[in-house]
Amino acid sequence: MKKFLVTLLIMCMVATLIACNDSSENKNAEAVGTQSTLGQDSSEATEVTDADGAEHFFGISLPLTNSEYYKGVQDNLTAICDEYGIKFSVASADEDISKQVSQMENFITMGVDTIIVYPIDKEGLSDAMKKARKAGIRVLSATMAPEDLEAYDISVDADQGVVGDAGAKFLADWVEENYPDAEDGSIEVCVFGVWLDENTGKRCDAFANVEQYSSKVKIVDTYEIGMTDAIGDTQKYAELMMQKHPEVKGVISYTDTLGLIVNEVMMSTSGLDASQVCNVTIDKTTAVMEQIQLAETNESTIRATVASGEDFNRTLVDAALGQFNKHLDAEKKYYIDAYVIDAGNVEEAMQ
Repeated sequence: MKKFLVTLLIMCMVATLIACNDSSENKNAEAVGTQSTLGQDSSEATEVTDADGAEHFFGISLPLTNSEYYKGVQDNLTAICDEYGIKFSVASADEDISKQVSQMENFITMGVDTIIVYPIDKEGLSDAMKKARKAGIRVLSATMAPEDLEAYDISVDADQGVVGDAGAKFLADWVEENYPDAEDGSIEVCVFGVWLDENTGKRCDAFANVEQYSSKVKIVDTYEIGMTDAIGDTQKYAELMMQKHPEVKGVISYTDTLGLIVNEVMMSTSGLDASQVCNVTIDKTTAVMEQIQLAETNESTIRATVASGEDFNRTLVDAALGQFNKHLDAEKKYYIDAYVIDAGNVEEAMQ
């Protein structure tokens, strides 16, 4: 169990949540070929136009870079900025909103023209984001955005209700395929959720749709995971679940971090037949995709995870450059599609 907990402890209990570690400035390159409409209200901004010799300098603030998920984000954004010829600086906030506020102020001083930020606390960062916009900087908020529309130019996210629903649909379909003769309400399912704010709540509330997609399913317990000790809470509740509901056949979790812990607890439970269990998670990481592969030989219970966008990080950069200005809703949000990674496409997803 330690193998995963070491990874998980520093992982993305925050795909829409927490943050951060200090980082260094990355390689700089001369920007060519694009010009964004900086500091404007995105609802009135124009599309990107070609401008030979136009330079860009991106500030990128991540919640953390010492987790697999956010290290992947950092590496991906770095590669894409290099590909596009964009000068950039990446910073990480060590789960400290005051540090992230300071990073925003530093970006203003450094003279960036665009900021891509994963807010630790979207309301706590709102004033700093507005300050950056007033300084003429285009601000892109990733995965969540403040209530104040003046705090950002564009927000990029997947509709969290759609994300949660996709997980629920996969679990229900798995039940229908594997328990075709089961009676209504006889297949026990548990939910591990995080109701931190409206955005996380939308995802977790949608998990309940599993009962609508399959009459055979009954949600027998819902475990609310807090942020003070998310890893400890998840392990504790997973162990409790196996005591109270030894016949549980399905689990759906807020993020892969939770799902991996639940999987470890279930696989270490004496007498469990992994072939009879479907564990569904959210987010695309190597750790969870490896478990999906292992589930093919019943060495894992994780059979699917829901990912946001085929190339979310490229979408962030393209959005920061103004590519989607004409496709925003009234709240200046651009939504990407959610898709399921399972045994059928996991090898492709890992490439």
